[in-house]
Amino acid sequence: MFVFSSVHSHEKSNAGKFVVHTVQLAPKLVVRSWEYHKMFTLPAMGEFVYSIPVRGLQVLEVCLAKWWAHIGAIGCSYSVTFHGLTLERGASEVVFHGAEGISRIEIASMIHVEEVREKQCPLVAITPRFNRKQLS
Repeated sequence: MFVFSSVHSHEKSNAGKFVVHTVQLAPKLVVRSWEYHKMFTLPAMGEFVYSIPVRGLQVLEVCLAKWWAHIGAIGCSYSVTFHGLTLERGASEVVFHGAEGISRIEIASMIHVEEVREKQCPLVAITPRFNRKQLS
């Protein structure tokens, strides 16, 4: 299975720097096994699209954040779409033998609809930038 995700900018004049970080925690595996981290620049009225492999039946945590050094607000929207099929009954692969003719394969989609409310950080810390006029 894999995930397509896209981020769309609603700003007409400002570009923005963002970071996307995804992780899936799997038993008996280190965190970095299913981790994705990418910094990207979102142009004005532009779009950033990426895809990553994911494991079925496990929670995918997605964090989209504006880069700390980029001051100002950027209006954007994002979408996450899951794709892929898995074999049922624990089969790891399918082999077709020419003499058998037509075979039945049972597949399942692990996709189901889940509504998640947006969470916003109540506190935002902005590092001040001083120019030389302000320091003297």
